[in-house]
Amino acid sequence: VTVTATPDESSAVVRVGGAEFVTDRAAGCSAGARAVLAVRPHALRLTSSRDGPDVLPARVTGAQWRGPATRVTIAVDALPDLLVEIDQPGETRHQVGDRVGMHIPPRSGSLLPSDPEPDTPSDTGARASAPFAAAPPGSAP
Repeated sequence: VTVTATPDESSAVVRVGGAEFVTDRAAGCSAGARAVLAVRPHALRLTSSRDGPDVLPARVTGAQWRGPATRVTIAVDALPDLLVEIDQPGETRHQVGDRVGMHIPPRSGSLLPSDPEPDTPSDTGARASAPFAAAPPGSAP
């Protein structure tokens, strides 16, 4: 992600895809800097709206009922190399192929300084965004 502004000592505004998010600021993450945005999976929510503040458009790629929750897997449009798993309470109304939004609540993420150079020339930023992902399938939350 790219830090677009630092309104005060403790917060930063970052751009992911076409959306901007307010998050906690780390030392060394000034305006214009590249950074990693780490978000705890339990903070993420699915919405029927695909635009608006703090929302990234996505497509449902899987849903698995797990008793008190359903694990929904989504492909976020702005992060094509990344699948995100979100546990939704109860049974989900989302089906494979549905268009949804991934909501990242303000200040639910933390910034970490990023490497100054991408790993490869084809780096699309998904490496920096990987902390969006929940634990790998089959692992404990």
